[in-house]
Amino acid sequence: MKPNPSAPHNGEGDPAVIYRAPIRVGPVGVAFPAPAAAAPEPLTVPAPTTTTATPTAVEPPAAPSRAEKPPRTGLGWRGCVLALLLLAAGVVLGAGLALSVLFAINGTLDFGHHERLIYLNSWVTDLDGRVETARETLQRQDAALKAAQTELETLRNRLDDSQTRLEALNTGLADLSDRAEALTRDLEATTEQMVALEADVDIVTQENAAIRRQFADINTRLAEAQESAARFRDFLSGLRSLLDELVAAPLTTAPPPTAGPEAETAPRSVPVDATGFVTGSPALTLFPPLEPIPQPAAGQSHVFGLVWRDANGNGLPDTDETAVVGALVVLMDAELQHLMVAITGADGRYLFADLTPGAYLVTLPDEGTPAVSLVAGADEAVEVNIGLER
Repeated sequence: MKPNPSAPHNGEGDPAVIYRAPIRVGPVGVAFPAPAAAAPEPLTVPAPTTTTATPTAVEPPAAPSRAEKPPRTGLGWRGCVLALLLLAAGVVLGAGLALSVLFAINGTLDFGHHERLIYLNSWVTDLDGRVETARETLQRQDAALKAAQTELETLRNRLDDSQTRLEALNTGLADLSDRAEALTRDLEATTEQMVALEADVDIVTQENAAIRRQFADINTRLAEAQESAARFRDFLSGLRSLLDELVAAPLTTAPPPTAGPEAETAPRSVPVDATGFVTGSPALTLFPPLEPIPQPAAGQSHVFGLVWRDANGNGLPDTDETAVVGALVVLMDAELQHLMVAITGADGRYLFADLTPGAYLVTLPDEGTPAVSLVAGADEAVEVNIGLER
């Protein structure tokens, strides 16, 4: 058998003879059945070469002379014994050398053990490769485990932060819940107030609609009054001339005689008593106001009066007659410009307080009564009572 050039050496530099045997590869820890021992090829060991002395051809001696004794040729029996001993020693040495070479190659004289050793070497080599692969895999897994631990620590920190934030949010949510409950209670109270206000708004809306209708009627009647304003301008001019003449006349001039009592619809100045309230009028005595009428401010004037139902049509308030509640009274200037609006109260009275002294008109546009003209002086309270016949 020829030696394999890639075979391992026996440590002395000579290649060892490798016997071909089947190599089985499988997972670690799997037991394979022992392979059948292959019949090893016979090892041809060269027979030791024994160097023997080659007899040198000797020329035959010359025929002895009869006088000399010829020499003895060969080794005799001692030489044969020595040759046999040398041959036996060569055979022993050759066999020992062959066994030594076999032992050096196999480590033992058993050929089956050498095959198992080759199989184990291949298995160990494969196992070393797997161990190296497992080591690399383990290193990668260790690196991945460290990264996972780092990420887990980061996640734990985030979880702690999230728990802290969650606690803060829970606290804030509790506060918001309390506020929501308080707001709910306030909303319920506000809803009740809104319901009440809506009812009030409905009432006010109805009243406002009624007032708007009254104002529309007032505007219509004011338009009618403007049409008749021309008739009053001449009257006002004559009244102003008359007032100028009265102011210019001496105080000793006696007033013109009057026939009968003065009608309550005529404007009159009412004195102020010591308590600072307006008194002295018959209408104030028969129909006293719910609240006393104060004197006007310094340099200003009042226009006030009573609206009553004049049942007998005499122009004077009587004890059996009643005051008109809710009557609309309009105050205009001499140019018929709308200045103020008043509505009579439960006592049937109205008041335009602290006016600039001058000429004014008082009218009830809803009743169709003629406008009453007057001149209010400084620090003066002028009473204008209007009786309604229907």
